[in-house]
Amino acid sequence: KTYMRYKITYEGKISLFAQKNKLKNDGIPKLSGYIEGNSTKMEFTDDVWAVENKSEWDEVKYQRIPAPIIPLNVSEKDPGFGAAARAGIPGAFYFPLEAQMVQEKMVIKLMPALAEFSPLFVNRTLVVARAKTGAKNLAGSVFNYPLTTARFILTRTMRMPDASPTVTLDIITKNGTSTLEKEFTRSEAPGETKVDFYLKLKMSTD
Repeated sequence: KTYMRYKITYEGKISLFAQKNKLKNDGIPKLSGYIEGNSTKMEFTDDVWAVENKSEWDEVKYQRIPAPIIPLNVSEKDPGFGAAARAGIPGAFYFPLEAQMVQEKMVIKLMPALAEFSPLFVNRTLVVARAKTGAKNLAGSVFNYPLTTARFILTRTMRMPDASPTVTLDIITKNGTSTLEKEFTRSEAPGETKVDFYLKLKMSTD
């Protein structure tokens, strides 16, 4: 039986920048920037009776409480929060970036997070049950399902090494505009767990 399943959808913005004179004069231009985003949708289901013994209990209440999210990309459509407040959203993240352009490629390095998923970003289920025999007392439990970090999602999806989380993207230049675009997919099944990752990344020069 499937014990628990969840799907996080997130959206964000990635920006890289450098001074124009450095782009012209440096042999290997260095850029800096950030990737900022937040979870926009959470799908969550579970079945605690897949692992708990129900034979002695009658279920009275079963309530799933998904992690709190804001259903819009606040990095692009900030409803007036401001950068500091956006970072405090339970499903938000912010990572500085360093990058270099080398031979029609962009090498991007993910730096330590300035904002990560908060401890409040947790799926929960409340279960209340009554004993079938004896005093038939009510008993209640809250099952907490901690979520993985944004760093884990980003580095695993783009197959970034842990020691130096970097990714290399091809730069395509057409009609004076340079673009970087790539889709990443990955599936892993360690033990009795299955994880699927998908990320679509697109950047262009202004």
